[in-house]
Amino acid sequence: MTEDKFYGISIWDIAEFWIKTYPEDIFVNGPYPFPEIRELFKELLKLRKK
Repeated sequence: MTEDKFYGISIWDIAEFWIKTYPEDIFVNGPYPFPEIRELFKELLKLRKK
């Protein structure tokens, strides 16, 4: 088991899923930081490509 794997799901899988599932213009009623999380996952995927 590698460092970035947890039960067969990697952080990269979660990041890609989040970006595909929640569009940039999503509005959620409440204090949920969806846009901020999306930006963090985008940065994470950029690091993976390097």
